[in-house]
Amino acid sequence: MIATLRDLPVGVPVVLCDAWPLSRQRCRKLATRSGVCVVREYLALPTLRTAVTLVQDTPATARYVATRLLAAPPTSSWRARLEAAALPLARSILSTRSRSVVFSGRVVLGART
Repeated sequence: MIATLRDLPVGVPVVLCDAWPLSRQRCRKLATRSGVCVVREYLALPTLRTAVTLVQDTPATARYVATRLLAAPPTSSWRARLEAAALPLARSILSTRSRSVVFSGRVVLGART
């Protein structure tokens, strides 16, 4: 993939996606090795495959999403109750730097330099 990205013309927009844990490090490493300048990084919540939203991976945005937008479904199913019970932990993790490990879906926007 590095060779393919290096063959792209300078200035071409590039989108890197990774659904696995520790995706931030992998995406940054790939971007560096292939000459891609990272412009923005997003977390896919809850996962890349089932993303409901993309959240810019900055401390301020993550804190805002954790406190204002993250909510459990309003149903009374056992799954909804389980998600509601896990919500405080998810909010706490999303507000910290470890969000990149726990919420592993990542989308990186950049340009070939």
